[in-house]
Amino acid sequence: MKHRNMKHFTVASSSAIAICVFTYTGAATFGYLTFGSLISEDIISNYNANRPSVMLALVAMSLKTYTTYPILLFCGREGLSTIIKDLFITNDTPGKEKFRRCSIATVWFAATVLLAIEIPNIGAVIHILGHSLPSSSLSFLESAFCRPRS
Repeated sequence: MKHRNMKHFTVASSSAIAICVFTYTGAATFGYLTFGSLISEDIISNYNANRPSVMLALVAMSLKTYTTYPILLFCGREGLSTIIKDLFITNDTPGKEKFRRCSIATVWFAATVLLAIEIPNIGAVIHILGHSLPSSSLSFLESAFCRPRS
């Protein structure tokens, strides 16, 4: 962003969220219209992988995963590093900080690989997230909007 202020950040983040909402809503709608109630949690698995268009979609999803993983890793690593530093470390040196970042990134990557191997069906994760995220969102909204006013 050229002009880093709250207004431009709000426009950029709202636009990105709107694009995601419309993209996912469109995919879900067309998936339901195509397969009805027989649609699986992973919509790509409903299509024949021998078709070039489906193979292209699989490659695109892989590229999306490869390009977003470093961003998620960075955010998670910085969050964990801050928590560890605030709770356990009194004096920090550049060497300790580098070791902490490398350790967190290694554990994060190993945990990701282990979870990918141990959880064969992404539908189980989607099911858990589908139940936990709405309830956490509702509790946030309730605390934000239903608090007593003084």
